Amino acid sequence: MKKILKNPAVALIITFVLVFVSLQLNTRIKFGGQCDEISAQLYNSAGSPCIADGMRTLCSASEKMLTLAGQLGIDVSTLDSDGKYADEQAADLISDIRSALRYEDGSARYLYYLYEALLSKTYAMETALARSALSDADSAAFLAAKEEASQARTLVENADYNDIVRTFLKRYDRFPTSLIASFAGVSMPNLFA
Repeated sequence: MKKILKNPAVALIITFVLVFVSLQLNTRIKFGGQCDEISAQLYNSAGSPCIADGMRTLCSASEKMLTLAGQLGIDVSTLDSDGKYADEQAADLISDIRSALRYEDGSARYLYYLYEALLSKTYAMETALARSALSDADSAAFLAAKEEASQARTLVENADYNDIVRTFLKRYDRFPTSLIASFAGVSMPNLFA
């Protein structure tokens, strides 16, 4: 056994393996921690609005519009190409967003997809409700929900998550850091886009 360890080629291979394993562990712990911290800002940003806040607000506004339309018998159920009605899709999207936000288990791209889809359904509901004859109380409820949806869009647009991710990627998403990170199983944070 001592003869094998004294062989320069074996010593070089052992050294290479130890350095490689050490580099992977260090990358996974330190760099992976940085990536996780940045991704977590999608859900909670100290001192500034985060995207999750805007998505929660949009869910609330959309739900209020769905409820109002349902109570008034206003048809917001235009059939889409996949055979689901817009109101069913909005309810499903609200549920999916709330679940992803509750468990913080969604990539920024997936959350963006859900956000854009719900925003589209919310615009459709706004249009259907705006074209309807509403009582003063219903009109006030609709305008409040519409304002809440507008505030949600503003919260998402003003969140600094994408700027933080861009700065991070500009600094670290290049050779050899990106290669080492991929070998170590570290995922770079995604833009909310």
